[in-house]
Amino acid sequence: KAEKYTKDPGFTPNLVSKSSTAAAALCMWVHAMALYATVFREVEPKRMKLATAQRTVEEKQQMLAEAKAKLAEVKAVVSELEAENKKSVQEMEDLRTSSEDLKNKLERAEKLVKGLGGEKVRWVESVEVLEFNYGNLWGDCLVAAAFLSYAGPFGSKYRQTLVNQEWLGPTRAKSIPCTNDFSFSNFLADPADVRTWNLQELPTDEFSTENGVLVTRGRRWPL
Repeated sequence: KAEKYTKDPGFTPNLVSKSSTAAAALCMWVHAMALYATVFREVEPKRMKLATAQRTVEEKQQMLAEAKAKLAEVKAVVSELEAENKKSVQEMEDLRTSSEDLKNKLERAEKLVKGLGGEKVRWVESVEVLEFNYGNLWGDCLVAAAFLSYAGPFGSKYRQTLVNQEWLGPTRAKSIPCTNDFSFSNFLADPADVRTWNLQELPTDEFSTENGVLVTRGRRWPL
């Protein structure tokens, strides 16, 4: 209703003030109310939309906060599960390593048992040989003592003659048990000492080994 007045070119404060100052003030008020109404019609829907948008934003922010909280909970659960998985993987790796170690130990133990099984045969044979040689110790010690005392100055061939003809023959004649193929170096030489001598460039023949025994065992004249 006010538009028919506000759109009238003659209804302006300047024109109306020529007739009445009070009417000019009323004219200004009418124009102001009309402007306010126009602005209100345009702004109010926007204000309502803004309020609606703000409420929506607040709701979305609340939903975002709840989602972040749930995400944090999920991350915590995931971290815990990852830690448990890492621990389980490490335990599995430790068990696999332990299993491999036990497997290797078992294989070595089996090889050792098999090796000892083979050694048993050798030990039995060695015991039989030692028992046989033990019965010949009387004559062997007698011949070895004679060799150690008197054979040093002589060569290899004459030493064998002394052993086979001069000492073993009379020993058997007096029924003293002795080894038929008696060897002075085998009887008195320590295999470890012989290896050491060989590493120190002592020849490996029996004559040189006999000389080594004479040098290390003899107390009178070794050579």
